[in-house]
Order: sequence, then C-alpha cells, then structure tokens
Amino acid sequence: FQIISSPIFTQQKGNDFEMSDFYNVVANNRPVRTYYDDIVIVSIDNCSRLEIAQLIEIINYTEPSAIGVDVFFTYCSNEDSLIVDIFNQTPNLVLAYDAFEETNTYFAPDLKTTTWGAINLIAKHTSGIIRQFQPQFNDSIYAFSAQLAKLTKPQAFDKLVSRNKTLETICYPSQEFEIVEGISILRGEINLLDLEEILHNKIVLLGDTHNPFDQHQTPITSNMPGIIINA
Repeated sequence: FQIISSPIFTQQKGNDFEMSDFYNVVANNRPVRTYYDDIVIVSIDNCSRLEIAQLIEIINYTEPSAIGVDVFFTYCSNEDSLIVDIFNQTPNLVLAYDAFEETNTYFAPDLKTTTWGAINLIAKHTSGIIRQFQPQFNDSIYAFSAQLAKLTKPQAFDKLVSRNKTLETICYPSQEFEIVEGISILRGEINLLDLEEILHNKIVLLGDTHNPFDQHQTPITSNMPGIIINA
C-alpha cells in the first residue's frame, strides 16, 4: 500500500513514469543522507530586488567561491543603477538566462563580468517530471549549474563537457543542502562572523524556495523548488 500510494504512481501525468522513479523513491528513504557542505542556498522569498542586491553585497564580504542568482529582472526600477554596481563588483557571479526564449535580465548589457547560465528545466511535457538537465544549449550558453561548476570546479566541468551528452541524469536521492533565510541575514539575525563561517568559499545559490510558480515534479517529490534542483 505504501509503495502504490507513492506520488510517483498517483501524481504522474499521462504515461510519464519510468522504473527509475521507483528506485529514486526507495533510495531517498534511506536513513543515510548526503550533506553537501560546499553548496548553500539563500532563500529570497518575498525579497525586493533592492534587498536581493543588499544580500549579494553582504554575501560578498564572506568571500564565497561563487554566487548564483536564479532571478530574472525584467522591468525597470529606481534601484537598478545600484544593483548594476553591486553585480559588477561581484566576482564569479552567475545570473539566470532563458535559453528557450533567449532572454535574460534587461540590464544585461551593463554587466561587464557576469556569467549567464540557462535555468531551463527539461521534462517530457509541461508540468512533467524533471529527471535530467541539459548541460549545454549552444556554443556559449551552458546550464546554470554547469556554469557554476566551471567557475568553482573546472575539472568537474571539463569532465562533464568531455562526456558530450545532450542530457545528464540528476541524482536526487538523499541529497541535502543548508538553507539560510535571506530575510534573517538582512535583519541582522545572523551574526556576520557566523555567516562568514557558513558561506566562506561556498557556492551560494539565491532563489525562491516557496514560490508556487517555481515548484516542479521530480522522481522523489511533486513540489521541489527550482533552486534545489539546480543545487
């Protein structure tokens, strides 16, 4: 009963089911978890774009190995000049790019050193299960996660590229990442020294963790945030 009532049997659309989904669920229920200490997620739910810029400025002080921002800035605001300045002063910054629509942040031309990574998730159909990711979309656009690997772990990136695979399987089971609330950082609820210990030399990913429009089906859950999938 517990197996048949699993989301992989009850929430699939059409015939979007693979036997590997079953094994993913079983593996994910193991008591042993893998904690990735080199990746930290900063939740930016309900943060304004100015607050996002302020967060990046604070995070910069902790000297992370890279910062990935899973956000599109699609309209003008009065704070944009400040945001552009902060982004241009941020080393190893990766911003979101839509490879399907070929669009990105509207002030992209003003960003001189920023790297762009495609955040497009691959499924058989709309609202389908995300089992794989596409490492490369054209000669210059790589996946968001691949670009971060290129900046921080070039050997791993070279190994990925050398496989020359159109799609790569995502390993979901038993993976855990530390999540820090961005609002807590902005309110000073986390001591700067403690924050430095959490973020120093880490890959820091900024994105929504509770946005209902960025929840996706995976083999182990029906509502995984896009930023977790990228992690």
